[in-house]
Amino acid sequence: MDKQSGLSVTEYRILAKLSKEGKQVFTISEFNEVFPDMKEDIKRIYLKRLSDKGSLIRFERGKYLIVPLEAGIDKEWTEDSFLLASKLVDPYAIAYWTALNYWGFTEQISSTTFVQTTKQKRKSKMKIFNNKIVFVKIKEKNFFGITKVWLRNKQINMTDKGKTIIDALDKPQYCGGLQEGIKALWNAVQDEGFDWDKLSRYALKVSNRAVLKRLGYLSEFIDVPNKEDYQKIWQKNLSSGFIWLDPILKEGKVKHNTKWGVKVNIPVAKFISTLVY
Repeated sequence: MDKQSGLSVTEYRILAKLSKEGKQVFTISEFNEVFPDMKEDIKRIYLKRLSDKGSLIRFERGKYLIVPLEAGIDKEWTEDSFLLASKLVDPYAIAYWTALNYWGFTEQISSTTFVQTTKQKRKSKMKIFNNKIVFVKIKEKNFFGITKVWLRNKQINMTDKGKTIIDALDKPQYCGGLQEGIKALWNAVQDEGFDWDKLSRYALKVSNRAVLKRLGYLSEFIDVPNKEDYQKIWQKNLSSGFIWLDPILKEGKVKHNTKWGVKVNIPVAKFISTLVY
């Protein structure tokens, strides 16, 4: 039997009113606003009862989630994990590996939903039912390139195609490694509507200059449209010194590419040869 069954009339009414007020995720203070006349000890009792019956989840101190019926007996979500993540921090954007898969830049599906934010979360990792969520804090100046996408008649924030690739080159550890970023760049070439001017602007705007170096080096192997023009712009904005092409590995046989200031530690050409149209 589903633990969500067996609710009293009052418990149903509490959940119904919270949902009507748009409080799928709520704090204690918000609960108090919805039920200002309820005594404090009674509030605590009902919050505990609803939690014990599986209708509420206390995921952080003083924060609760109403468990949606569509979560089912096994309490599993797929795309609904995006909706869940969107309720847990503000501002936010679904990003990194999750966005790569959403835009079709990788066929690899991560079991984790990655959320980009400028806020410091007390817990950077969270698991609600079988949904793993990782919050990645970034600088405010790097929080851009956000678009709205529709999911189950609701809009959520997602990094757009260009920013998703830039983020993959910036923090490949949240994308399954740099190879997923290479794959994304290669797949973008196959996308006739991809905005390369926007990608270039994003690469120049993000504070991590390593992005320009990785992008420039990878463009030597991938047929980015008008890449010679873009490469001239990127070259003028490079920082000094060398960066690791794949910052996760930082090992293996290394070749120094002086044009882009990259310590090459993965066989890019060999990997790209495995990709097919």
